[in-house]
Amino acid sequence: MACWQCCLWLLHTGRCDTEPSEPLRKTDVRDIIPGLVVLAIGLFTGSSMFLGNFSLGAVFFDLFGLFFIGRGLYKLYSARAR
Repeated sequence: MACWQCCLWLLHTGRCDTEPSEPLRKTDVRDIIPGLVVLAIGLFTGSSMFLGNFSLGAVFFDLFGLFFIGRGLYKLYSARAR
């Protein structure tokens, strides 16, 4: 299993197994990836509030990315609770 799959499995289940008993579905991380992409674009272009740029556009897009990451983590947590 690749390292990124282990990290996603740990986020998904809260357990550190060597092999997951059920595969991680693509829908489980569908909201996290776009959020990371939006934040990465802001960091690479230098227009991110995490780099000290507090312009309206930088704050809006960083909060937009954090929203998608939070939404994806919430979906992972609620799917784990079921």
